[in-house]
Amino acid sequence: MTLDQTTTQQFRAVDAILAQLRTLAPDGFAIGLHITFSTPSFMFQTYPADWMTHYTQNGLVLQDPTVLWGFANQGRVDWADLEDTSPDKVMQQAAGFGLAHGLTIAFEQNDSLSIASFAHRERPFPPHEADALEDGVRQLHKITAPDQNLSAETTDALRALSIKLTH
Repeated sequence: MTLDQTTTQQFRAVDAILAQLRTLAPDGFAIGLHITFSTPSFMFQTYPADWMTHYTQNGLVLQDPTVLWGFANQGRVDWADLEDTSPDKVMQQAAGFGLAHGLTIAFEQNDSLSIASFAHRERPFPPHEADALEDGVRQLHKITAPDQNLSAETTDALRALSIKLTH
């Protein structure tokens, strides 16, 4: 696939931001951009494959406190501050897969919601890292916003990147 200059610039910008977020969140993330009903326009995931398989096979998204928080709130929350009242104890299961610490970011801009969660095996995210994660999500939200009129080529390239990150 040959990309035009604008498409290439948009793709490179998204790819660079995702690379920075991967460095900050070495144990993975899930970023849903421009969520309509319960489906994001773009989804980027880098959590370990065994966790993503377990999460999907057990339908945990419907009980996930990070997702529920993101639909009900804006801002950011440390996973330690989320009460996991779900019957399946999603957060405890995540910790069992090495996702012990994390941060969830949610915001709505121009009637478009994005939710992102980031994991770290060893420690919570300090404020400067949390700020950088939030800034990265906001940049991704802006670059991929519906009003940016992304070309079909850009959309296809971003979806291919999403598949590449997930697998």
